[in-house]
Amino acid sequence: MKQVQQEIPASAEACEQHFSVKDLGLISWESAFCMQQKVLEEKRASIKVRSEIKCTRKLNPHSAPCFESLSQDPEGDKRHLHCRNWPKPEDVLFLLEHPPVFTLGKRGGEGFFRLSPEKIRARGAAIVRTDRGGLVTYHGPGQLVVYPVFDIQKNGFGVRGWVDFLERVMVRCAFRMGVMAHGREDARGLWVENRKLGSIGVAVKGGVSLHGLAMNVAMDLEPFSWITPCGLDVSMGSLQEELGVPVSMEEVKREMVMAFTRELKRHRIKAL
Repeated sequence: MKQVQQEIPASAEACEQHFSVKDLGLISWESAFCMQQKVLEEKRASIKVRSEIKCTRKLNPHSAPCFESLSQDPEGDKRHLHCRNWPKPEDVLFLLEHPPVFTLGKRGGEGFFRLSPEKIRARGAAIVRTDRGGLVTYHGPGQLVVYPVFDIQKNGFGVRGWVDFLERVMVRCAFRMGVMAHGREDARGLWVENRKLGSIGVAVKGGVSLHGLAMNVAMDLEPFSWITPCGLDVSMGSLQEELGVPVSMEEVKREMVMAFTRELKRHRIKAL
């Protein structure tokens, strides 16, 4: 499958928040996960080095800051030079669509399938077990999938607060598209009455988030009937079904980026 990675110019507000946006287009779940993992490893390595520097300064407060001078120890010289030039990886927001795939969370299992895995694969959909929270969901073309690989600790979130944040982002994005939706404390995601338009499933490793959210924009909803989505006996919906007119995926992507930007700014103001 040909993968096209496109940088989306961030708004002035997004630049202030120090996150970059990458549009991956249509990409397999495995390839997108590898890209998340790469950013995660870079961020965790940076966090580890900076934490070690902080501990060193705490133990020896009279030593010169490693960003300004070098130790007399040859090995220390290498370390300080390395620290001084160590990049501080940005938070990255991946926007994408997946080919048909069912993903199982940590608590998910084949008991949530209404068709056998063999029949599902015969209909052209893959099945993948993941390390995110949640049970089982479906991804396919016409659904906007958003994977924010963010240092949530740096941004002042715990895991519960991060899930709350992602839900607010989806509600804001839907509102900007003309759909009055809401979240639910007992079943996290995006809802219009009893119809579910979006789902959330995350993993957090070393304070850095993986996976994220999925919003049904203009997609074939039939594959959801092959499973018990998120373990719930509910109807699935989409922005296009709610609005009754064609919906542009590119417009939804732009609104999603702005929703992340504005909700992050709102969160930081509240934390002051």
